[in-house]
Amino acid sequence: MLPAPGNLSQESIIALLDSLPVATLCITGNHVGQNRAAEALTGFARDEVPTLDAWFRKLYGEAHAKFRQDYEADRAAGFPAPRNVVITRKDGSRRAVEITAAGVDPVFCTLHDVTERLDAELQARESASQYRTIKDTSMDGFLVADERGRILEVNDLYCAISGYGRGELLNMAIGDIEARESPAETQTHIRQVIDGGAGRFESQHRRKDGRIIDVEVSTTYIPSTHRFVCFVRNLTELKRKEEALRESEERFHLAMDAASVGLWDWSPALDRVYFSPGYYRMLGYEPDEFPMALQLWLELIHPEDRDQALAANLACTEGKIPAFQVEFRMRTKDGGWRWILGRGSAVARDAEGNALRLIGTHVDITELKAAEEALRQSEWLLRECQRIAHVGTYDYNVLADCWTSSPELDLIFGIDKTFSRSSQGWLLLVHPDFRSKMEHHLADALFQKKWFDMEYKIVRASDGIERWVYGTGEIIVAPDGNPARMIGTIQDITDKKATEEGLNRHNRELDRRVMERTVELETAIREQEAFSYSVSHDLRAPLRHINSFGAILAEEYARQLPVEARQILDRIRKASAQMGQLIDDLLELSRVGRATLHHQKVNLSAKAAEIAAMLDETEPARDVEWVIASGLRASGDATLLRQLLENLLGNAWKYTARTPHGRIEFGRTTVNGEKVYFVRDNGAGFDMAYVDKLFRPFQRLHTDEQFEGTGIGLATVKRIIERHGGRAWATGDVDAGATFYFTLPNA
Repeated sequence: MLPAPGNLSQESIIALLDSLPVATLCITGNHVGQNRAAEALTGFARDEVPTLDAWFRKLYGEAHAKFRQDYEADRAAGFPAPRNVVITRKDGSRRAVEITAAGVDPVFCTLHDVTERLDAELQARESASQYRTIKDTSMDGFLVADERGRILEVNDLYCAISGYGRGELLNMAIGDIEARESPAETQTHIRQVIDGGAGRFESQHRRKDGRIIDVEVSTTYIPSTHRFVCFVRNLTELKRKEEALRESEERFHLAMDAASVGLWDWSPALDRVYFSPGYYRMLGYEPDEFPMALQLWLELIHPEDRDQALAANLACTEGKIPAFQVEFRMRTKDGGWRWILGRGSAVARDAEGNALRLIGTHVDITELKAAEEALRQSEWLLRECQRIAHVGTYDYNVLADCWTSSPELDLIFGIDKTFSRSSQGWLLLVHPDFRSKMEHHLADALFQKKWFDMEYKIVRASDGIERWVYGTGEIIVAPDGNPARMIGTIQDITDKKATEEGLNRHNRELDRRVMERTVELETAIREQEAFSYSVSHDLRAPLRHINSFGAILAEEYARQLPVEARQILDRIRKASAQMGQLIDDLLELSRVGRATLHHQKVNLSAKAAEIAAMLDETEPARDVEWVIASGLRASGDATLLRQLLENLLGNAWKYTARTPHGRIEFGRTTVNGEKVYFVRDNGAGFDMAYVDKLFRPFQRLHTDEQFEGTGIGLATVKRIIERHGGRAWATGDVDAGATFYFTLPNA
């Protein structure tokens, strides 16, 4: 059997078509491939008309839709007859082309240039006697027309060709019977013949009964009479026979070339061999490029295959077998190797039974061999993948109630070839706990004709071991709408199930630990709240007493106290106030860590401006320049973000107190593609060697004599920023100011 064209690539088909002298197209789907002869005819390269759309648009111009419609109609009808069309070449010239097509997908088309037929001229004599003799004795239809195309004379044969009577034709013009050209085109054609003196061309005439016939027209213009003498030959039957013959020949040659088939004819007694052109091209040679002899044929065969090929030929030659078929490799012109399927039989034998003549074919099966090898590799890879993934496949014939299985599925089920592969056999493999569910699930999938998938346990037939499997299946529906087959896969997921169970145990253990940690955390929070309450109430009472009694002493007994005692009393009151502030700061730090965040859009620029105005009011005599960027917004807890700005701007206000002209700036910049907010001042600054202490509670870089404080403010800032998912850091120089940076991811 010859390989079908579908087994060849588009490139292989075009390579074969390139060897044909006639312009040929190979149309696969919407793809158009043309050989070199077609490129020469159209002027377009292959990549310029790669599709049917491009072909019709470029070669037929504005009429492309009509010609595309004609093509589709011919294709649907099986290309019943050739078509004559006029194409426009790439250089703008027009050529008359006769197109013959065959096939479905691919479609092969041959294009014949018939333009030259139009160039022949017919010399006519002006003699009236000769004119009548020609008219009456001509084997063709004959007519005379004036320069406007009006018919002036006809012979009986043209009346028979056209189906009109002589009187009818004498009242008609060429345009009335012309079926191919429009009236304007006919007049243009007439003018061309007048200018050229003569013309010969093929056209189509419309008979009286409406039928269109193919005709060949030979016409001569006689200037002295301003008339045309035309001979019209009916080509309909001739073209039908020619096209039938051409179509048959083209189909044969195209099929042979497309199938990479070469013919050979060998006479053993004369050692004379004929090889067809396709035979040579199969091996990369041109016809007659190497001698036609058996010995050369043998030399081209691969050494490993030579004996086998020769033995098959000799067995047929000696009459031991009537025909032979053998596969072997042959060397190509470029030194490569092609796989050949050689077939042959004896068509004539002598009295002893020895072959006098053998005829056969050589088929290039290189691609088939490669496909077979690829298929073997694919099947091997599939088997290996199934083995590695523990996945088996099955094909269940619903109507016959039987199923086939892959080797890997047999291993999963623990079955051999003797196992009963029916639906009942399948159910016997299912664990009893899942059998009822399987029956229901399978019946539902078949009834609903839907996808089947299910995890279940099986009991291996060979050893009784229980395994977890995951089965899937797709229902194939018969033409009558009923399920015919179910194909699918079954994967051994026992190890996966064991892993899942281990993870579940681990997750349960984690849940238990989280619950324990949660209880511990809640207990710690309650203890912290109790401590906060204690600090807030129990510690504040003694401080209030100290402040109260200190105030009484200062107001009522100040004059009676020595100076040193009054100084000591001031220190006591100041320390008590500082202790109260420290308690407030600690409580605030604790509150910041426990408070529930209420996210909303916050106008940071507005908040900063309010805080700046409040600070200015506390010390109106100070010279401080505020630079606050406008339009800065962020998403976060409004109360905490205000507290954040109060601490940072308050710090800047405090540490610029000794700067003659203070400058405090709040803005936003970009660092490594990240939006970063900052508060910058030109105050006391700090030594970067101690930067790690800045955000720790109670860690101060200045003494109380320099700047008062508790060391809690920046720790509160850091905790607020971290609760919003951000980061905080600072840079500075002693007596050169400091900059505090922070990020808010949801800004």
